[in-house]
Amino acid sequence: MLKKNSFPLSLALKASLAAFLILTSGSISAFGREEHQKPAGKVLVSWKDNQLKKEILDFVRRVTDPRSKDFVPVEDRIAVFDNDGTLLCEKPAFFQVIFARDSAVARQKDHPEWSEDAAIKPFLTNDDSAIAGLRGKEATRLIAACQNDLSVEELQPLASKWLVDAKHKRFNRPYMQLKYAPMVELLSHLRANGFKTYICSGAGADFIRLYSGSSYGIPAEQVIGSSLKREFVVKDGKSHVVSRPVMHVYNVGPFKPIMIDEHIGKRPLIAVGNSDGDIEMLMYCTDRKGPSLGILLHHDDEVREYKYDTGAEKALQKASERGWKVVSIKDDFENVFADEQK
Repeated sequence: MLKKNSFPLSLALKASLAAFLILTSGSISAFGREEHQKPAGKVLVSWKDNQLKKEILDFVRRVTDPRSKDFVPVEDRIAVFDNDGTLLCEKPAFFQVIFARDSAVARQKDHPEWSEDAAIKPFLTNDDSAIAGLRGKEATRLIAACQNDLSVEELQPLASKWLVDAKHKRFNRPYMQLKYAPMVELLSHLRANGFKTYICSGAGADFIRLYSGSSYGIPAEQVIGSSLKREFVVKDGKSHVVSRPVMHVYNVGPFKPIMIDEHIGKRPLIAVGNSDGDIEMLMYCTDRKGPSLGILLHHDDEVREYKYDTGAEKALQKASERGWKVVSIKDDFENVFADEQK
């Protein structure tokens, strides 16, 4: 049985506790608006401790501090990342292109028609020079031809085995070990501060979704990418959605903001890319009302990774004009790949 005045006392205790939480942590998650706690200890350990790292961390602090004039509510903390060349090494070609080539070579006995297919025939070899730098229409034609008539359920075992077994010829490691440790840390730091992180890539969404969760902590439904035409079919009495060798959306350039708008419905607060194909996505982010952060990764380390500006010349110029942060792999990454900390 409640004692007299016990209810008013409970309210008083709640009010006192709420005031204490506001004073000590800036959070009133137990009694109203929820603000994410800042992660304890050192963060971004694979980044060099320089001015650029401080500026990135300061931006995150400002937009997540309710006392800051730049504070952004949790529901608007959206960050979008390109994949190939931004989160993951993209040489000698996008890894999905390498997988498509390897898959075509392994399955060619079951598809004699490929020997006459112009989209596949030039690439039925294990020589990487045939696919080096392959992108755009030729790359999408190869991927589309290899995935024709496959459902996601049929693609998954082929791709999953490849992701485990296949190794990059230069680095002699499984391809997924060639994700960039600093970028994976940045994704984690953003999520620890209430951000929702998305991939927005020119590669196929169905392929990226097979590893985005385990590699980046990004669930399948937060992957935006290119896609093939689909068709609903019934095979052996069971329903499937299968791919057709026709591009539905090639998610590069101006299509990235369109797809972001379609899938997310708001401008991102942070956008990260590495090439001319990311310019419009970075513009769409940094043209938002209020604070924003555009980041461009520059491949300039020929010893630990690769050195190239090809395909990023316009983006580097735009970064200079628009004040986007240019991250140098050589000067700003303490470690490059995810297993180097070990």
